[in-house]
Amino acid sequence: VNTQEADRLARELTQLTGESLDDAVTRALAERLDRERIVRQVDGGSSARILAHAARLRARYDMRPVTRQEWDAGWGEEE
Repeated sequence: VNTQEADRLARELTQLTGESLDDAVTRALAERLDRERIVRQVDGGSSARILAHAARLRARYDMRPVTRQEWDAGWGEEE
């Protein structure tokens, strides 16, 4: 990945999350590091596979606050 692509990805992430550039990059790196640590600990055991899967899901989970409009849409109550 080149510097321009990294910058574009970081800025897109900040637009989605509302975080500062420093916070978004730091959090993304920490989450990736957590996932990589888990992957390297996987020894074929069920608990290790579950932890690795949970880390992958956590990295994709949308942590933004939900707006009232999004909440209503999720319950099928759009106006």
